[in-house]
Amino acid sequence: MGLGFTIALVLIGAFREVLGAGSIFGVNVMPASFTPISIFILAPGAFFVLAALTALQNRLKMPCATNVKKEESTGCNGDCLSCAGHDTVANKTEQEDK
Repeated sequence: MGLGFTIALVLIGAFREVLGAGSIFGVNVMPASFTPISIFILAPGAFFVLAALTALQNRLKMPCATNVKKEESTGCNGDCLSCAGHDTVANKTEQEDK
């Protein structure tokens, strides 16, 4: 998780630098006619970049917690009465009580 978070922070910072200053690590990567977008250097620029990366992730349908289909998810859904294992657990508890 730490490595993924580090990569995410580097990506956000790199996009902000390229759009806000036209350079990355002090090396110009944009043409001389490029006009920097100063909001990306400020704090709200990180939110704009994060929103763009999230939209890109959703567009590419990369699996994450927010776009997994219901039939793909596994585990307890919190509705114990509709769970297939509910009857077997209830019957086993009743037999242990007797």
